[in-house]
Amino acid sequence: MASFWILEPEAPGGWGERTDADLAARPPSIVRVHLELERSVTDDLLQLFPCFVVSRRLADELGRSQLSGYQLDALEVSGAPRYLAAHPDAPLPELVWLKVFGRAGHADFGLSSDDRLVVSKAALTVLKKFSLVRAGKTKYEPDLGGWG
Repeated sequence: MASFWILEPEAPGGWGERTDADLAARPPSIVRVHLELERSVTDDLLQLFPCFVVSRRLADELGRSQLSGYQLDALEVSGAPRYLAAHPDAPLPELVWLKVFGRAGHADFGLSSDDRLVVSKAALTVLKKFSLVRAGKTKYEPDLGGWG
């Protein structure tokens, strides 16, 4: 049986006002993501529950991979006043929306029934080449298959 892991990345901000989402829907319906940073980004994999975000360099690596269960898309990034005050001259990080649609425990990227990110051993091998310092990792025990 293949190994799968639940990853719980850091959340460096919240939903910006230009987000277009219905988070009450099951699964959540998200059309447009606007991430408003509240603190510095340290990892290459982030979350804006129930969405996931990756650095441009990780997005580029994923784009070269044969991994399944995801699509990359644009998102808007802005800084909250506190963030902008702490980093007045720093450019905002270039981030990419990691749209996860795979079935947990089957695709390389999937969502559990409670919207947590589930990755295969192959996906984890790619992700480990990047910073995941603040991401929690636990072994995935199949639930009812996620939102596949």
